[in-house]
Amino acid sequence: MPVFDAINADLTTFTHLAANYRQAWEDRRATRREYLRIANELSMYTDRELGELGFGRADIHAIAAGTYRR
Repeated sequence: MPVFDAINADLTTFTHLAANYRQAWEDRRATRREYLRIANELSMYTDRELGELGFGRADIHAIAAGTYRR
């Protein structure tokens, strides 16, 4: 039954695509959650504490995103 084989192949392809999409979505969600955790924690520091660590409040986004360069 070639028609059923084609349908089965399409469903298999769709299933793999859906699984890959879901994994990518979960990865982005985990990355965003980690970003927010870091940003929230750094936001609780005073300007003086941030200065003692060697950066300012404007650097929080870059630090949380992992793109901060000194």
